[in-house]
Amino acid sequence: MVFSCVFNKNNLKEKGVQVNWREEQEKVFGKMAEQGHQYIYKKETIKEISYLIPKKAKVLDLGCGTGHIAQALAQNREWHGIDISPKSIKIAEKYYKKAIVGDMTKNTGYEKESFDVVLLLSSLHHVYLKKEDVIKEATRVLKEEGKLIIIDPNSRNLSVIASHHPLSPIRVVPCKYEKPIDPLWLRKYLEKNSFIVEILYYTEIKADQQGVLAPFWKRAIKAPFNILARLISNGNTDFILMAKKGVEG
Repeated sequence: MVFSCVFNKNNLKEKGVQVNWREEQEKVFGKMAEQGHQYIYKKETIKEISYLIPKKAKVLDLGCGTGHIAQALAQNREWHGIDISPKSIKIAEKYYKKAIVGDMTKNTGYEKESFDVVLLLSSLHHVYLKKEDVIKEATRVLKEEGKLIIIDPNSRNLSVIASHHPLSPIRVVPCKYEKPIDPLWLRKYLEKNSFIVEILYYTEIKADQQGVLAPFWKRAIKAPFNILARLISNGNTDFILMAKKGVEG
């Protein structure tokens, strides 16, 4: 798909632009935390995630936000969370054994092969140009045969292109420097790096967005166009991927 190819080459650089995506993410999600804004998966999505995470697993939630996943699934699992926003972590601390402010594109400080599961739930697309670095760190901290679970917007869906692409006039996502991910690119990348992709399917993630960052007038102007895009797309706005880390030979 032509649109997909335009913005899924993750090594592209902005010409003549100083990209301060980390500062932008920290500012935006800090403001969301202050306003009580949370992106909370609905029960059916929570069940899907729970099914993929073994009981008694030690779990690292990269880009954990305010911690709604750990809050919903904490029972019989050991949860650790990392987020770039100090204000989000302040809320998340109550749900995790350990929740720290950190950059998931860098070494998180955890020991090698110390987690059974690493989660990237609606967080990987927020990373600008450094998505491969996130996967490398997830690989480092995962045990052999550990699970990497990723949920993100599907860049091959017309509605996602309309609402997420940096050049879209009806863009609704709050951060300038974030791009949806091509799930087929991601699958190939993981398979080249010793992962076995066991699950990849398309769906529409159900979520309640508690609190709204964009002003009403802006959302009202863009709403008809986004509704039209959703109507003519196939509804598969998101993907769920689970990959197992291969045993090193």
